[in-house]
Amino acid sequence: MLHNLHEIIIVIDEDYRITDLNNTILKISGFKRKDVIGRYCFEVFHGNNKPCARMGETCYLEEVFNTGEARSCQHENTHFKGSKVFVDIRFSPLKDKRGNVTHVVEAIRDITERKRAEQALKESEEKHRTFLELNPDPVVVYDCEGQVIYFNPAFTHVFGWSLEERLGKKMGDFVPNEFWPETKKLIDKVMAGGTFSTFETGRYTKDEISYLSV
Repeated sequence: MLHNLHEIIIVIDEDYRITDLNNTILKISGFKRKDVIGRYCFEVFHGNNKPCARMGETCYLEEVFNTGEARSCQHENTHFKGSKVFVDIRFSPLKDKRGNVTHVVEAIRDITERKRAEQALKESEEKHRTFLELNPDPVVVYDCEGQVIYFNPAFTHVFGWSLEERLGKKMGDFVPNEFWPETKKLIDKVMAGGTFSTFETGRYTKDEISYLSV
């Protein structure tokens, strides 16, 4: 199972020597098992002549050997082919019958595409937020439960509410009873995938009712 997992698997003993590694890393790196087994992990993977902890860097292997507890981290790394990749690494202890850690299993997943997607989403959200912040028209955003999750500075200027005052409050709190049936009808239409053009309605401001086009 170890040798056929898609994740990179490396087994390291308490002297920081590699005792096993699976076919995935051999295929990616071009290493030969016989040339790697028995060598120091910090030498093979980091090009160092001593453990990372002695180089002033965090060594999760050392932490697992000392505490007996698993550790994990995510960071940018250099691929064997020279490109930059994001990886998720989990360090799991292997213990003997007395509970002493004898080996650590290092499982590495490439999460580059996920990180890129997260970054693209973040940039998209920032772009849309900038657009909303600068929009001169009041804009309010609700979740599927009809609760306020955002409104822009123009909304505060026109209606008098701060976002902190209305965050999480229901949409109906803004709608006078006389306008609620028509508003509810249009909400149901949008939730069903439909669209509508503008309509005349009224909304509560902090002090009174305002009439507007939505």
